[in-house]
Amino acid sequence: MDFKIAKNISRIAAIQLMYEKSIRNINTTSALGSFNDYIHNNNEFIYNKMHSRFFKKLVSHFQEDVDFNDIYGKCILNSKMIEDSELLNSIIKVATLEMMYEKTYLPIVINEYVEISKNFTSDNEIKLINAILDKISKYIEKQCQKQRIVT
Repeated sequence: MDFKIAKNISRIAAIQLMYEKSIRNINTTSALGSFNDYIHNNNEFIYNKMHSRFFKKLVSHFQEDVDFNDIYGKCILNSKMIEDSELLNSIIKVATLEMMYEKTYLPIVINEYVEISKNFTSDNEIKLINAILDKISKYIEKQCQKQRIVT
C-alpha cells in the first residue's frame, strides 16, 4: 500500500474520531472505543489499510492541552460557519494538532487536509478551510520562532 494513502486514511480516521468526540461530548478514550467497535462490527476494511502508528500519534495529541479558542481567536475572525459545523471544526483541529506536534512540512499538512475536505464539504467551505489553515500555520510558525529565541 502506498504510504501517502495510508497516512491519508489515518487523517480521515482521526477527523472521524475528533468529530465523534465533539458531537457526543466524550473523552478521547471513549471515542476511540466506539470507533474500534464500529470498525469491528461493520468490517470497515479501509481502516485496515491506514498507517496505524501515524493514526495513534495523531490521536495521542487529542490529549494535549491545546487552547483552540486562543488559536481560533488569533486566526479566525468571526467565522460563524466554523462555529456551527462540527465537521469543519474537527478537520481544522486535527490539522492544527498535526501542524503543532508532527514534523510534517506545514504546506503539506494544509494541502492534505484541503484535499480530504473536498470529499466532505462544499467549495466555499474548502476555501475557508484553506484560508484558516494557512493563517494557523503562520501563527504556529511565529510561535515556534519566538520559542527558539527565548530558549
